[in-house]
Amino acid sequence: MMRIFLLTVALIGLNGCVAKPKTYPSIAYLKLELPTSESLNIKPFELSIGVSLPTGSAARSDKLIYQDTKGMRHNYAYHRWENFLGEQLQEHFVLFFAKANIVKDIARADNQINPDWILETHILDFVQIMQDENSAYIRVLGRMRLADSRTHEGISQKLFSYEIPLSGLGPKALNEAYDKVLKIWTKDSLDWLIKTGETYAR
Repeated sequence: MMRIFLLTVALIGLNGCVAKPKTYPSIAYLKLELPTSESLNIKPFELSIGVSLPTGSAARSDKLIYQDTKGMRHNYAYHRWENFLGEQLQEHFVLFFAKANIVKDIARADNQINPDWILETHILDFVQIMQDENSAYIRVLGRMRLADSRTHEGISQKLFSYEIPLSGLGPKALNEAYDKVLKIWTKDSLDWLIKTGETYAR
């Protein structure tokens, strides 16, 4: 009887030492939606533009960043960009400006041979900011610069800054907010490109 009791205790202890499998949330991958663009009723500028890969720590990563209510910044564990943020932005700017048909040629800088101008983008901020446990907004801050590809001298630069509240705290609401920012940013940067072209390329 004592042997049976000891065996039972041993089995219970062994069962307690066995690690139970843990379940983790699935990773939500976010992807920026390409804003729609149409050919504008203006004469295209006789120049080519090479769009460089955006720089900045956020651009070189697939991590999504949030700032807590104490001002500390963290990477989301289960939210990520499908591709690096900089790669998505570069692709979207190229396609958006190409459809607008404002220059004779525009492509990724590494796909062009001797473009006239280089468009550089530096991401200063691309973050979700928590106001409290139930509300947040996103902040996007980027500096765009046009430079002569031969002399590397700056032609024009502009700082773009946006803040948009989130409709919720899930990945879908976060993706929708970043899409809204990109839609506004591409339009604003297109207006800036046209004004710069009117000044320096006509």
